[in-house]
Amino acid sequence: MHFTQKIIDFLLLAHRKNFITRDSQKMLDNLQFYMMTSYLKKNGLMKVNGITKERQQIWVLTEKGKKVCEMLEEIKKIMEES
Repeated sequence: MHFTQKIIDFLLLAHRKNFITRDSQKMLDNLQFYMMTSYLKKNGLMKVNGITKERQQIWVLTEKGKKVCEMLEEIKKIMEES
């Protein structure tokens, strides 16, 4: 798996919010959102955890995804200290 800046930003947004839906984020259009969540699901970082009233899937981080985000946050802190 490759971590582009867009993937990192998406994961950290989901981590801060504790979930993400298509409409709860503004960084990706509908097709990009579908492709991103599919890619992260395939790699074991996200999973669906229900449906909203608007019939949108609620995506959450898996335990693996949470660990990755914690590491990314730590790396971000280290880089900002330099």
